[in-house]
This record gives sequence, structure tokens and C-alpha cells, in this order.
Amino acid sequence: MSNLKRHSTTLAMILGLLTTTAYADNLVVNGSFEEPVVDHTAQWNIYQIIPGWQIERGPSIELQRGVYGWQPAVGDQWLELDSDIDGPNGSMHGEDASTAVFQNLDTVVGQDYELSFAFSPRPGVSDNVLEITWDGQVLDTLTADGSGLCNTDWQYYTYAVTATADTTVLGFGDRSVSDSLGTFVDDVSVVVPEPASLILLTIGLIVAARRQAS
Repeated sequence: MSNLKRHSTTLAMILGLLTTTAYADNLVVNGSFEEPVVDHTAQWNIYQIIPGWQIERGPSIELQRGVYGWQPAVGDQWLELDSDIDGPNGSMHGEDASTAVFQNLDTVVGQDYELSFAFSPRPGVSDNVLEITWDGQVLDTLTADGSGLCNTDWQYYTYAVTATADTTVLGFGDRSVSDSLGTFVDDVSVVVPEPASLILLTIGLIVAARRQAS
């Protein structure tokens, strides 16, 4: 086998390992809100509990799937935190339905983690306020204006966090005007950051492969 092929093969194996590890290390269950599958004709529905997530406050967990042709950050579904009281078959509109959800994560005391998620305003809604909590403390509060948007506008946010207990509570809550419209979340992950040495090794192999190819 030539040096170029050997480097390329090794590089592909390591890159594959990195990708697999990133997904395997995600502590969050149902981070892209794909379960349960929304099968209502309205393309959204409400639930009291879904895999991985529970309600901290508010009436329901609202999942959406292709509403008005809007796009998720990943997969097919996302979470709306300014939720709904009576669901797609109900008659209420603009109700007081601001919701917060949480998930208990199995963590290691003193371990550093990387929290990442996507946040979008609801198209046409100016008031979208997302509160993120970690271990019972407010980590950040984000705002987004969806005025004039025809589709979702997902932005990713990443935070360095540390576990102080064997179980850490991760939470997302709506802090906008409670009117059943706004604050979208998708693609939530909590992973152990990749070791710098492994990243440097990957970069070195990329450089070596390019040099052999030239």
C-alpha cells in the first residue's frame, strides 16, 4: 500500500471514530425531539411527557413537524416552548402556555462537558426568549426576533459546563410573553470535549496526506 493510501485510510478511520464517538457520548436522550413521531394532520401536537424530557412548568410539551413548511435544525421535528393548552383539536388561541422542560443527565462529579443546542425564533413572532439552566442555575438567557421571517432561522449555541453531582438537571424554558407562540429548540447535546491530542493527531494526518498527494 502506498504512503498516500495508508495515510488516507488511517485518516478515514480516525475521522470515523471521532464522528461515532461524538454521537455515542451524547448524554441527552431524544435531543432532536424525534420521539414521539408527530402524526397529527396539523403537523404539531402536545404531550405531558416524551422520551428523555419532562415538564418543569407549563401545560404541555409541544412538538412540531413541518408546520407551514418550516425546517428543523436536524431530523424532522423540534420543540416549541411557548406551548399550547388544548392541542391541535382545541379552540383556544394565544393562551397562557409558556413551558419549561428538563432532563436528568448521568454525569461525573468534576467532569467538564460541552452543551450545544439550536435555537430559532418562531417565524412572524418578535418575542422569543429562551432560558437555559444547568444544575439548577441559569446558564444564559437568549432572545430572538422572528419578525419578517418566512422560515426558521436556527442558530447554534455552545457552552462549557461542569458537573457537580452524579445527576445534573438540564433545562430549557420559555421566558417570552406567554401567548402560545414562539421559542424553538432543537439538536440538544451534552458531550465530553474531545481531547486536544486527538484533534492535533487528526490535523497532522490531514497535513501528511496532503503532502503525499502533492
